[in-house]
Amino acid sequence: MTGIHVRRMTAADVRPLRAAVLRPTAPIEKSIYPGDDDLSTFHAAAFDENGTLMSVGTVIQQPPLNNTDAAALRATGAEFTPENAWRLRGMASLEEARGKGFGKAALLACIDYVRAQGGAIIWCYAREEAVGFYLRLGYVAASEPHPSPDHGDQVLMWVKV
Repeated sequence: MTGIHVRRMTAADVRPLRAAVLRPTAPIEKSIYPGDDDLSTFHAAAFDENGTLMSVGTVIQQPPLNNTDAAALRATGAEFTPENAWRLRGMASLEEARGKGFGKAALLACIDYVRAQGGAIIWCYAREEAVGFYLRLGYVAASEPHPSPDHGDQVLMWVKV
């Protein structure tokens, strides 16, 4: 990952790329997540050697959203409490950054941060086209693809930190 620089940013810093990639036709307000501005929330940003923002990812201390998801995570081996479960949101890379390590660098920074905070797992709803990316980085699929009103088919996934 030569030439890739990752640093912590604010929600306001990562939101434009998040919105442009994940919700290009929606108002930017749709890319504001609950917990975005919490002190414990971590926003990773990966830059190229010229300082261009290429990829972002956010982790928020948050247990699974419902009992069904919690049970699916546990059924595939995840061990966690509400206090040590973190949610990955807003993973987004510019098209020209894909396959070049920028997303991986941002995601690994998120994992390192959660580990340092005493987290046990990071879970997410992965877009179906991104499942392979997460599997290559050690994530486990905890569900079959299911429809999401805003994002197409998604898969519940997690990784132990």
